[in-house]
Amino acid sequence: MTMTLLRLVVLAALLYPAATRATSCGIHVVVVNHRSYAVTVQLKSFHMDRSLPAPLPEDFDKPVHDGVLRSRLSSLEQVDIPAGNTVDVRFRRICVGDFWLNWRVVSAMGEANPSGQLRPHDGQSIDIR
Repeated sequence: MTMTLLRLVVLAALLYPAATRATSCGIHVVVVNHRSYAVTVQLKSFHMDRSLPAPLPEDFDKPVHDGVLRSRLSSLEQVDIPAGNTVDVRFRRICVGDFWLNWRVVSAMGEANPSGQLRPHDGQSIDIR
């Protein structure tokens, strides 16, 4: 009887959805387009071991796997934002360690492209002016 109860407790702990939240968290940023025309924005997230230096702000094309240890995990999102609108961009991240976000506006009209880097908090906004 005790062994059956123990098995049920272990099975419930494995299947309970809150257990996955202990290692994986959701975060979102709001990208705000203040321009009078639509823009395309690329966002690359990095989850990294705290012992590593921060990714470079322009680090979009560099591989994030060193072949031996997956020290940096990343995802690349590209969103189109109509003039004067906002877009919510959601990311999954590991709850511990550093989470960085690099962003850049993709050139459409030949102007200088704003870009940046941040360690966002949930709901943080990026303003494209």
